[in-house]
Amino acid sequence: MDKQKILLIGCSWTAGTDADRPAPADYLDNEKYKIYNAGIQGSSIHLHNFLLESLLTQIQPDYVFFQLTGTRRYGFQTSNTLPDTVLSDSWYDVKPNYKALKLEDGIKQHFHIITPGNADTEVKNKTTFQKTANSDYNDWVFTDMFKHQFVQALAYTKHLLGAYSHTFIDSNIIPRDPELHKQVQQVLGKDPVLPYKEIPEYSNYIVDDGQHLNPAGAKLYCENIYNTRIPSNS
Repeated sequence: MDKQKILLIGCSWTAGTDADRPAPADYLDNEKYKIYNAGIQGSSIHLHNFLLESLLTQIQPDYVFFQLTGTRRYGFQTSNTLPDTVLSDSWYDVKPNYKALKLEDGIKQHFHIITPGNADTEVKNKTTFQKTANSDYNDWVFTDMFKHQFVQALAYTKHLLGAYSHTFIDSNIIPRDPELHKQVQQVLGKDPVLPYKEIPEYSNYIVDDGQHLNPAGAKLYCENIYNTRIPSNS
């Protein structure tokens, strides 16, 4: 029997950052599933949507987990490389039946990724282009218009995933802005999965200001969110 193909999309809450803050997908059974972890650290919903159609076409997943990231993030392409080629060149094998995306030597070679936390850092302001882009971003990142376009982008995500079995997962933040949460509910027609409600004593597993989970928390995330929603292939 063919292994089910599981596609996971999100930011560092999906990608993981290091051994102390691993990807929850690391705990999926790679003997049972083919796992494609398309988490990208610091990424925005705009970048996810930009790559999503190519991800769906290339992988033809049996199930998709789409994690909602921060509303104040942004990203745009800086190369002329087609999304299909960007992805093909960026996948690497974590272990058998488990692929993830190279970041510094892959995705981030083609995109400028900005968050409120890194827009003013030296590493993100090395070139005149970066400085100009970040200045423009700082001018409008905290406007209502910027927040509203997150909800509009989510509506497009829902459209793209319409033909695929999928689950939307909310951010790791406890809890998200109530007004935004209401708008997300209206777009999705229901609540996204709320990690802090799925994992008992959730805050005990948070290890940093970025709301990342330690290994025990990532394992529970996998068990309580991923494993309970992937349909049986029997």
